[in-house]
Amino acid sequence: MKIHIRFLKRNKKDFEGNLRLDCSIEGVRFRRYLKIRIKETSWNKNKERVKSNYSNAFEINKRLDFIYNIINKIYYELVNNHIPISKSVLSDKFDEKMNGVNRRISFFDYVYEFVENSRNSKTKGTCDGYIYLINSLKEFEKQYRRRIDWNNFDYKFYTDYQTFQYDIKGNSQTLFGKRISQIKTILNQATKLGLNKHLIFREYKVLKTKSKKEYLNEVEIKLLWNLDLSEKRRLEKVRDIFLVCCYTGVRFSEYKNLKRENIELGENGKSINYYSKKTKKYVHTICNDNALELLNKYKFDLPHISGQKYNKYIKEVCELARIDAVITVHTYKSGKPITYQKKKFELISSHTARRSFVTNLYKKNVPTNQIMVATGHTKEDTLSNYIQASAIESIDLIHQTLKKSG
Repeated sequence: MKIHIRFLKRNKKDFEGNLRLDCSIEGVRFRRYLKIRIKETSWNKNKERVKSNYSNAFEINKRLDFIYNIINKIYYELVNNHIPISKSVLSDKFDEKMNGVNRRISFFDYVYEFVENSRNSKTKGTCDGYIYLINSLKEFEKQYRRRIDWNNFDYKFYTDYQTFQYDIKGNSQTLFGKRISQIKTILNQATKLGLNKHLIFREYKVLKTKSKKEYLNEVEIKLLWNLDLSEKRRLEKVRDIFLVCCYTGVRFSEYKNLKRENIELGENGKSINYYSKKTKKYVHTICNDNALELLNKYKFDLPHISGQKYNKYIKEVCELARIDAVITVHTYKSGKPITYQKKKFELISSHTARRSFVTNLYKKNVPTNQIMVATGHTKEDTLSNYIQASAIESIDLIHQTLKKSG
């Protein structure tokens, strides 16, 4: 952090000039004229203070010291409360500390700034989620002819937005819950900054419905491995990326982080470590012979593909592999339970690979704490969302365990 007081003149011939506060805090520059005008001969450029022989030197320097301390206090207040530093936040805090004035900023202005500040610390998917929220709230405004600002986040907003999500958009409880969770995150941060004074949002319930997601068992994964796609290169590349994720458990957004130099040889097999942007730490996971063969095939530079194309093509791949069992899906729409049937390949997406990795290890009785090391999870209840063994498979695991213990 750098704090300077500058003496500035409009013209070189001027005998007097203005004092300006110049700060650079974690790459964010903040400037503010201090409404203090003095003669150039009375300014000590090195000490950045008024010379003692100036008539009001003591009072002016005392105020400059006060301003310097104010900036330090603002900095540590923001850091200790984990509040992203930006020009507008510094400006608001400075006005508040100096004059008791909290400059008004609208909810949407703050959210746009919140998203931009989040791009350095959060994943692209998380930031995109906030953009979807903004678009959803804008659409809600038009539908209900109601302007959204800080004072609008009351019980009526919650019930009306729920109706909007269910009846107009046809969305699930889980998606509605995700939007509410995002709103609460934003409002909590704004409350810390003193921008929001309305606290009813803290009582908003984040609704979730747990529904079974599909995974591929080891037989189905082998079908993909044996599938000849030499005449369909676009599908072959997607199949290979998917299998690497099935074998290592790496997220689709992070498969490009797997590097040759990060391979390690243990007593019982190879492992690979990679940096996870989502968890901001290195993750160590298994690297079996199939994964290593695929990584070597592309010289540890797996092809890049957009998530949209990937999810489309992997369904084609699974259909060609005849992963087409009829699945009965139990889920929610518009907040109400519904049931429908789909062929399994239609339900496969990028996240299926990581889910398959976890579930197949679980079915082999690998302890969950060891699976968590390979996935980078820190909470067992989060990992449990990836375990998708059916009731029959779970009972069969119990029988296996009882036989071993008996």
